[in-house]
Amino acid sequence: MLIARFLSSILAAVSVVSAAESLGKYGADMVSTSGFASGARMAVQYHVTQSAIVMGVGAIAGGPFFCAENRLDIAEICMTKPDQIYEGWLFHLTSFFEDTTVIDATVNMQDDRVWLFSGTADTVVHPGVSAKTEAYYRKYVNDSNIKAVFDMTAGHTFPTENYGIACKLSVAPSIGSCGYYAAFELLNHIYGNLQRPNEDTELHGNFIEFNQSEYFRVSPPAAYAMDTTGYAYVPSACKNNKGCKLHVVFHGESQRREKIGDAFARNAGYNEVAELNNIIVVYPQTVATPLNPDGDWDWWGYNGKLSVTKLGMQIGAIRRMVKRALST
Repeated sequence: MLIARFLSSILAAVSVVSAAESLGKYGADMVSTSGFASGARMAVQYHVTQSAIVMGVGAIAGGPFFCAENRLDIAEICMTKPDQIYEGWLFHLTSFFEDTTVIDATVNMQDDRVWLFSGTADTVVHPGVSAKTEAYYRKYVNDSNIKAVFDMTAGHTFPTENYGIACKLSVAPSIGSCGYYAAFELLNHIYGNLQRPNEDTELHGNFIEFNQSEYFRVSPPAAYAMDTTGYAYVPSACKNNKGCKLHVVFHGESQRREKIGDAFARNAGYNEVAELNNIIVVYPQTVATPLNPDGDWDWWGYNGKLSVTKLGMQIGAIRRMVKRALST
């Protein structure tokens, strides 16, 4: 009986993996990234480590690069005690990583576009933490390229115009109906002069599930707290267009596939902006593990001391996904 159940679960897992297709080769360019909560920290990590190719970042309820210093106790400080986050020390650590070539040269970030958001009613990540992220980026990015939205009465949530729970709440799945189109605002700041969707905007592109296992070389994705399946939206004009932009979205811990399926990927508002403005959107996915029971992205080193660098397992997998989408 137990063996039958085991085999049944294995066959079910195989069927899920085989149902997902491969991420396509789109010949995309102009890579950018964004995220919410732990996803915002991952977006910042990915931007800093891959700044040779990433030209913009959006971070909602995030924190500065390497704030946790690979320690869970410091990670707590990086969420709730901004007065104990010392950006001078983070600059020093960034220089060390740069000198050892485990992140790209920080000079690459000078002309990049940075968009930051924190709700004044956020009870999970202190709003002052995002202010520290702004201070970090002002060391490396031209001031005129940074936009910080810190004055909205929003909880710990990803703001949408009209989808989700009450905006002031700080509860799962952290998608808030705020009368504010965060996905458009951040993408418009990053790329500029984008066409804004309205209620009549239709999606004619392909929303796909893709196999994330292809991007792990040694162990399966779950060994590094990543799912076997990710999502992507390919606008109708990008199916055969080799000039589309590419944006990588890192979900928050309560927005991952194993918690809410594709609800975040379909309803956060990115796809509508993408359809009208030729932006391919990739939504990689995490899973919960014993070392990471909340399904966070690795911003405090649960996958090892090099997690925050180009040698990190999650960052490496995302880099390979991006490389695939950029290829022809």
